Amino acid sequence: MQAGFECSTHILSNGRRLDLVAATQHDVFAARDYRRLREIGIQTVREGLRWHLVEPERGKYDFTSALTHIEAARERGIQIVWDLMHFGWPEWLDIFAPEWPERLGQLALAFAKVLLVDTQNTPFIVPVNEISFTSWAGGDVGYLNPFCLGRGTELKRQLIRGFINAANALRMQIPKVRLIAPDPVIHMVGDSSCSEDRYRAAAGTFSMFEAWDMLAGRREPELGGGPAYLDVIGINFYPHNQRRTTGEIIPRWHCDYRPFREILREVAKRYGRPMVVSETGAEGVDRAGWFAYIADEVTAAASAGADLRGVCLYPILNHPGWDDGRHCHNGLWDYASPEGEREAYAPLAIELSHQKQRIEESMKTASYLSSVDLGSPHPDLICLSHLRWNFVFQRPQHLMSRFARNRRVFFIEEPVLDSTGPRLVESICSRTGVVVAVPHLPCLEDPNRALEALLLDFSERHAIRNPVLWFYTPMALEFIPPSMQSSAVVYDCMDELSLFRGAPPRLQQLEKALTAKTDVLFTGGMSLFEAKRHLHVNTHAAPSGVDRHHFAQARSLPADFAEQATMPYPRLGYAGVIDERIDLDLIDTVSRRRPEWQFVMIGPIAKISPESLPQRSNIHWLGIKDYSDLPRYFAGWDVGIMPFALNEATRFISPTKTPEYLAAGLPVVSTAIRDVVGPYGETGMAAIAHSVDEFIAEAAKAMLLRQDAIHRHTVDSFLQGMSWDSVWERMDALISEALAARRKSPSLAPACESLLEAVELQSSVSVA
Repeated sequence: MQAGFECSTHILSNGRRLDLVAATQHDVFAARDYRRLREIGIQTVREGLRWHLVEPERGKYDFTSALTHIEAARERGIQIVWDLMHFGWPEWLDIFAPEWPERLGQLALAFAKVLLVDTQNTPFIVPVNEISFTSWAGGDVGYLNPFCLGRGTELKRQLIRGFINAANALRMQIPKVRLIAPDPVIHMVGDSSCSEDRYRAAAGTFSMFEAWDMLAGRREPELGGGPAYLDVIGINFYPHNQRRTTGEIIPRWHCDYRPFREILREVAKRYGRPMVVSETGAEGVDRAGWFAYIADEVTAAASAGADLRGVCLYPILNHPGWDDGRHCHNGLWDYASPEGEREAYAPLAIELSHQKQRIEESMKTASYLSSVDLGSPHPDLICLSHLRWNFVFQRPQHLMSRFARNRRVFFIEEPVLDSTGPRLVESICSRTGVVVAVPHLPCLEDPNRALEALLLDFSERHAIRNPVLWFYTPMALEFIPPSMQSSAVVYDCMDELSLFRGAPPRLQQLEKALTAKTDVLFTGGMSLFEAKRHLHVNTHAAPSGVDRHHFAQARSLPADFAEQATMPYPRLGYAGVIDERIDLDLIDTVSRRRPEWQFVMIGPIAKISPESLPQRSNIHWLGIKDYSDLPRYFAGWDVGIMPFALNEATRFISPTKTPEYLAAGLPVVSTAIRDVVGPYGETGMAAIAHSVDEFIAEAAKAMLLRQDAIHRHTVDSFLQGMSWDSVWERMDALISEALAARRKSPSLAPACESLLEAVELQSSVSVA
């Protein structure tokens, strides 16, 4: 993990020069800033020489501004990655002049002599920051100095010459120096109906390789490039790096968005060089969520063999905006007090702490995997689910997102009736890289044979061989192609589906057949484990985890968000599917008896009529919300409620909302659901109500708990070991054991035809 200090020093169109090191007072408080970084476990920083200060006159060098940081770093045990030119150069120097590359080389030579005082460490130097962006912004569109139009290619060549001159000068003094070449990676999308626009988008995307190709000597070798100059590749990536040709930013959830892991793997395949994510970050409340996304993508790319060596959070300090001087809230820490103290942005600090070890572990494995093919060493996984991927983000999404870190994951949904079928509609989840396939079928006499044909064609097109077959619904057994061999069969029983409204009568027979051939059987809760453990010798309870750091944002986020902003207090909130498991009579009665309480109900309505929902002025049915927004809603609640009915459908449920509410700092009131009573009710972390009167009484008490430090400490201690990562790691380990057992005894690997035969056998036994 690295931290980058914004160090831009370019001249603006109004003639004013930026100096963001001075503007953030990092030049004054470098030692304190480095101490703060060491306290959170970061020991590498990215800094920039302020060339206009270092060489105010041609050939006269004053490195005082850099020595301040060098000394502070030495005292604090910090490694500095130095940028020689970060968008700025002295006023007396014309960047298009023939002497410009030579002057950058002379600067590098003089600075190398300063660095020679430290002979123990290997210096890491960025000769020129963002060659591609600088040439486009300064040479093509007139946004940056030198504010030119149509001279981008000329400027890029000049920057390449400067980079090479600086590299030669550095290596002459310090042969072991490592060179980093940072540039943005981008993805452009054109109008699919216009071939010219598609070509324009493809060319725009490909342009991100031009500067690296020039440095490596693959393009315009007359500039002097060669493989030795493309030493370490720096990847700069922000939320705005993917756009349409119209300039519109493509949001991360859109199907046109390209997962960052794919871009990393493409760069790795193209160049085969070590890489660092040299800049990444977001602004405002998106900071923590963006960093979590980057962590997911980086660990996935590293696990697949991309030789990643670091991730730089950039910038680490809030700073004034380039164009308007506004206070940009895009760092971990804010502006300094007179004493040099800086307030931290808590959600990002929490996320950084959570992800740091995970990222660094993936970096350790990357160096071992960098010599192998970038294809995943793990078998593909086909997940057959009764739930939609874009439905409520819950157990299947959490687990499949994590399995996608080290293998290809294909998520097959139940079919949609559609007169245009049969066909499979495919998309790639932009956050995780999971391939989602939705079958579309007309009304057929034998839909399972149509599904079988679609799945077989799908497997062939994606070259899926011997996948792990992961079942959420036993009904999927009816359309698995008989010829499909599996490396393992997993049944993740998250609910007792046979007790749900409208469950097919054949489901229980199919479940018996599935468990007979399953390698590993998981259950989503302890009560379900007790009910299923007799079905299979390798049954394991795997209660759902919690994305603790994601929901902990609710403790510090503003309380007023979206539709809630105008609601009075107190607010009691529920987030989840609204179906036959919700006690609508309870909601109706409590809301009637406590009209001053606001009931915020978030989630999709399933299998019940919207007309059956109680309608009162203090009940707010807000519909389904994005998972990333839930902490913002939770921040405005006083109590998290779980108003479940006690019926067949809730007999074995293990609500994931319990730990999510608690992680958000909310007190919890629930009806007497078995997996909530134990352990949450028994330990006092949740209040259990057995009647309407008790629900009202417990909710009133709970409103006093939100700021209770003892209660919060109990909750945080309990949730410490409940992360989705730990749940996934345990499940992944058990699956690895099953794969190893299969390899030792190939006879244990049944074809899917055997699974179907088992179904027929169960049917005939039932008839007999």
